Amino acid sequence: AIMILNSGGTNLFGNLGSEDFSEVTKLLKHAILATDLSLHIQLRDKFFAQVNSGQKSFDDRVSRETFRSILMTTCDIAGISKPWEVQRQVSDLVISEFFDQGDKEKHELNIQPQACMDRDKQDDVAKLQIAWIDGICLPLYQALEKLNPSFKPMLNGVLDNRVRWEELEAERVSKHGLLETG
Repeated sequence: AIMILNSGGTNLFGNLGSEDFSEVTKLLKHAILATDLSLHIQLRDKFFAQVNSGQKSFDDRVSRETFRSILMTTCDIAGISKPWEVQRQVSDLVISEFFDQGDKEKHELNIQPQACMDRDKQDDVAKLQIAWIDGICLPLYQALEKLNPSFKPMLNGVLDNRVRWEELEAERVSKHGLLETG
């Protein structure tokens, strides 16, 4: 990212001094790493506790870094808050990528992929999406809406999409019964 931003024609940071450039690159690195969901899992309880305590300012460096990380995750998973048609397209793209990764794990590395990456469990996509929403997305958007009501439309989008996934899962169950796939 830094190479692209510093390349000719886009030399976005060309006028920065070395100290400012160092700070910007540190922020960019932090932002990129913050999209790692395992980091989000580590930080979210701290963030949720801050929000639940009524803290609405992030004045100290650690709180700002935590909040920045939370916002990066929010941006990274924002497809879940979009209108259904967009959410479904994003989901299909992510699922395709996950299944490709799972195929490599299964056939090249001889390891069993996680359920969300296992093409043999593709009939469970709606159920997996509901678990994803309940475990990651909904708590995040609920906390953000509690912090700032401007997040309410995004929270509503998550809730609306959860209903759509529930409808798809109910269709699957009524068609195929309660049998687990895979």
